[in-house]
Amino acid sequence: MILHITLDGKPYPQPRVKVGKFGSYYSAKHKAKLKDTAAQIQQQVKTAGWKVTTEPIEISITTISPCPKRLHKQVVSMGKRLYKPTIPDIDNYSKYILDCITKSNLVWSDDKQVVVLHQKDFYARLEEEPCTQITIQTIDIEG
Repeated sequence: MILHITLDGKPYPQPRVKVGKFGSYYSAKHKAKLKDTAAQIQQQVKTAGWKVTTEPIEISITTISPCPKRLHKQVVSMGKRLYKPTIPDIDNYSKYILDCITKSNLVWSDDKQVVVLHQKDFYARLEEEPCTQITIQTIDIEG
């Protein structure tokens, strides 16, 4: 089974946990964003007819961020996306996506089922809108 999910808008990274005198926590803004993204994922998963699985998962994540003006000439001359080797780190995007999918409760029972992860981080072409593209598929347990 293969599932394709597209989250429109600028990719969002997992922020660092905040530490206060009563322990660690995430901001209310992050919790609201997590809930909103999980709802978007739920809607697309239900539309696709995906069933919750306990099998091993392979996931591919492509984050496409807005292109800064200083790189417009390069994007136009090359005619393709440019890799984005800047902060936030690529792993923070994947942490956030995996948390959102787990929170949606419709794809897998736990993100420990993800055994293969492919990720790319790009700047968008000039005519392209920022988004996050996710492809999820079950894989053979024997590898």
